Amino acid sequence: MISKINNLGKNRTLILGGTVQIVTFFISFFALVPIYGTMGAAISILISSLSSSLFLTISSDHRSFRYIISACLSVIAGFMVGYLLGLITGYEQQFLILVSSLVASIAVIYASKNLTIIETKLLVKGLLQKR
Repeated sequence: MISKINNLGKNRTLILGGTVQIVTFFISFFALVPIYGTMGAAISILISSLSSSLFLTISSDHRSFRYIISACLSVIAGFMVGYLLGLITGYEQQFLILVSSLVASIAVIYASKNLTIIETKLLVKGLLQKR
């Protein structure tokens, strides 16, 4: 969205989007970090990114809303799977929790049809060729 708005020359919208992101970050950071620590900081980053994305989507292109929702759902699914697996197995199994959380997030992305296996192969191929 930022690239699109930047190419359209809507500088005022970009500044407003950045302001929304900064303000929501500070509000959520100071509210969540004293209670939840590092997890509160991570959640405040998510909230600020989400608020900025929603603002930019509403102010410019409503078609991107679907992608924002599926990205949020994939993050929530990964978090929930990791959290529940941590409760069940204990947090000593960090590698298993990480892999399960990652698989759940990717499954939601594929299920929402925002990314195909062919596109994933192209991305991985592109990443491996640059090294």
